[in-house]
Amino acid sequence: DYQLSSAISILKYRFTSSEIATSAGKTFITFLVYGYLKHIGQLKRMMIIVPNTNLVMQLNDDWEEYSNGKIPSMRIRMVYGGTKDNDPSA
Repeated sequence: DYQLSSAISILKYRFTSSEIATSAGKTFITFLVYGYLKHIGQLKRMMIIVPNTNLVMQLNDDWEEYSNGKIPSMRIRMVYGGTKDNDPSA
């Protein structure tokens, strides 16, 4: 319930803040927001900044699991220390 409530709050109020505990589903909430905005055509790109490399890979894995192939236009580009930033399609 709180994950859906947080996603709705983020969508309803452009500038909002949510305090969500560890392992409470922040990745899922961002996925819900992304999916909705993409569905209604209000989003072209989204950048998510996380504090370490492990979370970059975890977010990528989780989003692929959540989408289950149902968001065909979703392309995730992971950028972190040691990666080359030379992809013109990103």
